[in-house]
Parts: sequence; C-alpha cells; structure tokens
Amino acid sequence: MVPFAVLAGVTAVVADAVATDGSRLALAQSPLDNEVLFDHGDGPAAFDGVDVVPGQRTLTAAGALRFMLPAAGRSTAAAAKSGLDASASDPGYYVDANVGNDSNSGTIDRPWRSLARVAAVRLSPGQGIYLRCGGTWRETLSLSAKQLVDGSTIAGYGSECSTRKAVISGADDFSGGWQKSGSVWSRNLPAGTAKITQLFVAEQALRTAQWPNADSAPGSRRMALVAAAAASKKVAALQSGDSTWLLGRDMAGATVQVRTQPWFVETRRVLSVNDGQMNLDSSTDWALETGDGFVLQDKHWMLDAPGEFFHDTAAQRLYLIAPFAGVPTDLNTATVEGSVRDIALALTQRSKLVV
Repeated sequence: MVPFAVLAGVTAVVADAVATDGSRLALAQSPLDNEVLFDHGDGPAAFDGVDVVPGQRTLTAAGALRFMLPAAGRSTAAAAKSGLDASASDPGYYVDANVGNDSNSGTIDRPWRSLARVAAVRLSPGQGIYLRCGGTWRETLSLSAKQLVDGSTIAGYGSECSTRKAVISGADDFSGGWQKSGSVWSRNLPAGTAKITQLFVAEQALRTAQWPNADSAPGSRRMALVAAAAASKKVAALQSGDSTWLLGRDMAGATVQVRTQPWFVETRRVLSVNDGQMNLDSSTDWALETGDGFVLQDKHWMLDAPGEFFHDTAAQRLYLIAPFAGVPTDLNTATVEGSVRDIALALTQRSKLVV
C-alpha cells in the first residue's frame, strides 16, 4: 500500500485519482473499508482526527476523505522507503534537495538536486519520481502527459520520511537580514521577487496591510462603503469622511478590492482620488452601487497595525509589524516565509497517479 505524501503540510490527493459525482467522491481504485476514513469538519477541522467515520466512502457533509491507494506489484511504501540501497530501489528518478546534483544520473545513489531537472524526464510504465524526505524545494513542479504515464508514482524516500516529509513549497525563505525602525521591521528582497501574497512569521500568517484595517475589534469597520451609484463603472463615490481621510495620501497605483455582488469581489487599480470620488484604471464588471464594500491595499502608509505586512515591489523591500504573541523579540531569529508561486505542484493529463 502507498500512503499519500504530505506536500507543504497538506495531505494531498491528485485530482486524476478520483472521480467526482455531485457531492459524492468515487475512488478510481478500491481500497478496503479499513483503509478509508471520513473526518467531519470545515477547514482544519477536517484533518483533526475528531468526529471520524471509519469505512465511509462518500462525502456527504463538510469534511475530508483519507484513504490508501493499492499499488500493484509494490510491497513497500514508496513514500516512506527506509533504505538507500540502489539495487533495491524502485525504478525511476531520485532527487535530493541537499546533496543532489543536476549533473548526476538521477539514480538513488547519484540523485538530482532540482525539480527543474525532473521536468525533462520521460517516465516509462513502472517508473516513478522520488524526492528525498526532509528536503524542501522552493520551485514549481509541473508534469503532464509529456513526462508521465498513467499510474506514475511521485513519492518521498529515505529514513527521514517517518518524521519529515518531502516538501514542494510555493513560498520563498526570507529569514534573516531584518532591520527594525520603531515597530516596523524591513529587509531587502532579491531582484525579481514576485509579489508576496501571503507572509508567515514563525508559522503565523500575517495580513496584507490595508485600509480600513482588518482588525477584529467589536464594532470595527472592516471595509469602506461606496457612497452612491455612479454613471461610470470606473468611478466610485466616496463617503465624506473617507474622502477627507484619503485626501493628500499616496493613492496612485493602490489596489482596490470591491464587492460588486454578494458573491463577487473585483480587483482594480486606483488612478486618483479627487472631488469625493475614486477613479479606477478600468471598468468593473458590475455597476458600483450604494453600499458596495471595498478595501485598499499595496501602499506603505497602510502598514500601521501588528500582524500586517507590505511588499514594495518597485524597491523590492519587505515591511512588517510583527504580531504581539508567538514571535521572537528579534525577528532575525524567526523563520519568515512568503508565498510567491501560485502553484507548487501541477499534475495533468494522466490518470491513476499515486502521490
């Protein structure tokens, strides 16, 4: 039996391995009842091991299905092999983020180092791609019919698998190099760093700096409201208090996220704020109506509360105000990671994949 690997801390199921039918989930292969577990709950509660139903094979409510996939002809767990004997290794290609070299042959005793090297492979039936457990790859692995065959395996290997999984991460490491001025920490970023969409300090998620602040105080205002309907979808009328507050502030190029429908949020750029209105770079899909909520982001002056961060993409400098709890006094002793890739792992055009 081959267990699912853990990718960036989330139990992963490849879409091609299952078939969906409404709210039901039919397994492409048939594990035994004692190998299937349904965990009730929303979000993290779906993986907490509380309120579980062993043997349930369908998604009938909010929750997660966890199961084992049979792997024909394999008597060992590919995602947790404990030995490194090349003669006993599974056929395929091996990658080690710490000691590998892309000039190697890709065997278990001469592994590659990068996922970019893996993208050039052409798997044959029975072959797999194996990542050394304990390693972290901060790059995207995208494989399709060009590299994969039906039933291909992508798994971890090595004695570390019992305690540390192989991780393909959508985040880069920005630990160290921080300077403090008042309550604000900042550091330079490498040239070409993509916009950081999420930031984690000591495994705590920070918020993108915005106006109005996204605090949780009772009665606090989480968003501003459009004051009146406008003839143009490129103009949002501001309430008088908001217009006064924003007057004279750097607004050109700010991001505005406006809820034009209860189920739809549109993102635009601000050209300017004047005469009680906010001018956008392009029309919204839906008309801007009285009471539509909006928030503004991507300006340094919006960074003013603990737990917020701002990425100045022009200067490639990252700013944050650390949360009060759970973060070391010296930020240079904490792990800081920022999400810069929308996709870490993409597997397409093949079925019955084992991950």
